Amino acid sequence: MENTRASSTDGFVFLAPEPFNPELTRTSVDNQNPAALQPPLIMYYRKSEDKYFGFGASPDAVIIPREMIGEVTYRDSITTWISLSPSEVQIGDEIRVDWTPMDGSPVFRSEPRKVDSNEGFMRVAIPDDVLIGFEGKRVEVIYVHLPQAGGALPSPSRYVYVAPELGDKPYVQVEGVVDGVLDTSAHPNGVEVSIGPIENMRDYNAIEVLWDVDGYYRQRLRGMTVNPQEVMSFHIAPAVYKPFVGKRVTVVYQIYLGAELASHFIWTVNSRRVSFVLS
Repeated sequence: MENTRASSTDGFVFLAPEPFNPELTRTSVDNQNPAALQPPLIMYYRKSEDKYFGFGASPDAVIIPREMIGEVTYRDSITTWISLSPSEVQIGDEIRVDWTPMDGSPVFRSEPRKVDSNEGFMRVAIPDDVLIGFEGKRVEVIYVHLPQAGGALPSPSRYVYVAPELGDKPYVQVEGVVDGVLDTSAHPNGVEVSIGPIENMRDYNAIEVLWDVDGYYRQRLRGMTVNPQEVMSFHIAPAVYKPFVGKRVTVVYQIYLGAELASHFIWTVNSRRVSFVLS
């Protein structure tokens, strides 16, 4: 993993997630009837790799972090995927996508697009300015099948939550550090690293602490923010620091903005790191 200690800038750590595999993620409302209309998939495109990836999900919605919307790597990249395999979808029919906020605010409705294949997926991009308007909202996503013979057949729903941008990030707190020094002899049983609550953090997020000694990570600890309004604490065992008396330590933390510990939405908080010498 990239060592972020040298940077003072906050932002995404661009690890490589697993690419989208439609055979693994395709969902049918009835597993015994794969020919039926299926809920749409919510994907995003990463230009640097020229690949599509899926989002993690909480128990009741796909999670889209607000921080990614408009970010240069992800600009206008969020896409609704519609399977064209159901037998009732015919070449020449049309498909429309609807994103409907559950709070009653305005609906996004795409222009109908003509079906030109019975294989693969139709991709309908959702503009960033539309997604920004969904911040903090739970949104029902469907597509509407418009047969040439007339009528309108809605698909099963997929729910999306555009998670609000996180608030100000606190500084790392390391037990025992005084005036830039940690007296190792005063802490024979380890020390605690603490991160205070962050506005808009949710229980599907996670925080990871990185303990760096002279440019090399000596410890990485991660925990889910199951109680997001409480302080997160991580225990650093004495074996992590006692052999390095005289060395400089830098402690930084990262936030998993997506659900299910999604590695593609890790936000490093370099500006709130702490650095000290072991004595």
